[in-house]
Amino acid sequence: MTAFRSVSPLFSVAGQIGASDILKARSQGFRKVISNRPDHEEGVDFSSNEAASLAVQNNLDYAYAPAENHLIYKDETIERFIDELRDQPGPVLAYCRSGTRCTILWALAASRFQPAQLVFDYLMSQGFEEFDILAPEMEEQSSKYLADRSAGSEIPQVLRIFKGKADLESGSSRAA
Repeated sequence: MTAFRSVSPLFSVAGQIGASDILKARSQGFRKVISNRPDHEEGVDFSSNEAASLAVQNNLDYAYAPAENHLIYKDETIERFIDELRDQPGPVLAYCRSGTRCTILWALAASRFQPAQLVFDYLMSQGFEEFDILAPEMEEQSSKYLADRSAGSEIPQVLRIFKGKADLESGSSRAA
């Protein structure tokens, strides 16, 4: 079985998953599985069609939102990822080859709704020090999108930065 790494209370990442991981995700309370790994990528032995079928059989939402490595920072890729998280209360499990693309997408998407420094500090506090190189790109996302969002713009629940369990239960976040 593949290890799931928690990015936030409502979002976890994994490397390539298999059938047993869909069952594990369901048993751990995940509501949705997102594949950010293109089926044509080397090393894929559990296709998105197989994963989708098993997910549906186990009452999980499933989305195939492939993110090619060279397209990870493109607006269309980030927007598609955000679209898969809208109206999704979580928890969500996203997977790719190693979990890295999924974590990058989460950080970039979260930076569009909350100050980049808040998202960056949160990632660092959760043990994602290897993503320190993302700071400039996260800042660019915040600068480009955060100012344009209206005061009432809803942050997708799965992208929120939570202070603790009380925030998670109430749905409030540090940026609120």
